[in-house]
Amino acid sequence: MAKIHKIKSNGNTIYPATIPQAVVDPETQVPLNVTLDSVDGRLSDAEETISAIVGTDYLHYSYGIEINDSIADSAKTRIGNLSLHAQLPIQSRMRKCLLLDNGKVNYYLNANNGNLKEDGTAANLDGTDGMVMVEVPKHYRKFETEGTLFRVYISEMPISGFHIVPKMYISAYEASIDRTNASLPKLASVVNSSAAFRGGNNTATWMVHIGHYSADREQIHL
Repeated sequence: MAKIHKIKSNGNTIYPATIPQAVVDPETQVPLNVTLDSVDGRLSDAEETISAIVGTDYLHYSYGIEINDSIADSAKTRIGNLSLHAQLPIQSRMRKCLLLDNGKVNYYLNANNGNLKEDGTAANLDGTDGMVMVEVPKHYRKFETEGTLFRVYISEMPISGFHIVPKMYISAYEASIDRTNASLPKLASVVNSSAAFRGGNNTATWMVHIGHYSADREQIHL
């Protein structure tokens, strides 16, 4: 099945204003000069490296998993900073929302009940208010191989050697096809069992349907 995957481009950043901040590592006391977003205190899109971290132990600032490719159904081993595995700083900021076709968030859903808006009133998940998506915050990622071992690390910090993963929206459900406009069907992430949303198709056709959105959407194959 397919899922909708929308990447939020830097040009569409809602709050681009930044303020300089000085952050000191609590263990090494090394000052880390970074740029933080003035609204939510997160690293700005333009900040992709922190020179003070280069050459130091990046495991302190990241967490991830290790898999042994030589072992069938290999168990995943937690690696990096184990306290971050407990805190899950990136996953804890993921939020369900209703996303309009223009890429703007219509509203966020209640963290404890996805059928409700944040304010506790009823949400409309049938597509009228937008696609049901999960907002994934911007973060940084590194892939590493050593023999048969494969590792992936993620971090809130733009560490040298990591690459940026922009803020994105991933469908909360496996995609269906919205045939409300029969001449321009599109992929949908909704709770809707009406005739316009029933049925599937092959991968090539799914790709055509997702193309009816803007160019920054793509499929995730499961």
